[in-house]
Amino acid sequence: MRCIGAEVFSENGIKQYFGSCKTEFKTRYYNHKMSFEKREYAHATKLASYIWNLKNQNKTYKIKWKIIRKLKPVKSGDAKCSLCLNEKFEIAMTDGKRLINQKNELLSKCVHVSKFMLNKA
Repeated sequence: MRCIGAEVFSENGIKQYFGSCKTEFKTRYYNHKMSFEKREYAHATKLASYIWNLKNQNKTYKIKWKIIRKLKPVKSGDAKCSLCLNEKFEIAMTDGKRLINQKNELLSKCVHVSKFMLNKA
């Protein structure tokens, strides 16, 4: 599991995006890349929406990717998900003017621990 970051360089300045992936980085990267190329995925992530906004304004951009942290996967019995906590930490510590993510993502529920929850029958 990885906490990933992307810096987008454009006429609008440098903006930052943070995300998490439980897959290999390469898989997540290709999914992002597809969302920049196929309009039907234009709103798949905040990053995709931002890139399509730049494209619609005919602005050039460059993206620099990085893996911020490699973390152990969440397992049954874990009280917290380190992947989600690290993503939220990065979002919280970044200047809001440079952030592509929205600060309300800090309140979002972890999607990784739900696979360990019992279904209500």
